[in-house]
Amino acid sequence: VRDWSFSDAHSRCLVEVRPEDPHSVTTSCFADEVALYVPAIMGDSKRWTHWALDDPRARVKIGDAIYPVTIERIEDAAARRRAARAGYRKYHGQDPPEDWETPEDRWYFRLTWRGPDDEAPDGP
Repeated sequence: VRDWSFSDAHSRCLVEVRPEDPHSVTTSCFADEVALYVPAIMGDSKRWTHWALDDPRARVKIGDAIYPVTIERIEDAAARRRAARAGYRKYHGQDPPEDWETPEDRWYFRLTWRGPDDEAPDGP
């Protein structure tokens, strides 16, 4: 498990999918002690989300650094809730209310480091 907590210093990140014909999107990014996440509002309607499903190789730019990652859609309900809560905490500065639910059309992706161990993300 890599420590992506440094990403909290940045409100947005750039995600690049489809390595053979790169396509980048600017999105929110947030982390917890388990992973780095990015959301896609109305995920089914976005081209980039489907490209990510077709080929999980991606890159993420946080600040001035670019990291090779694997991008994976989170479909398990508990893992989705975990990702959503991490985003809420980052952008609202507190835990969400117990009855808070993220919209069903919001997709969440987990980004996993796929580079050499000696180049692992450790912050800016």
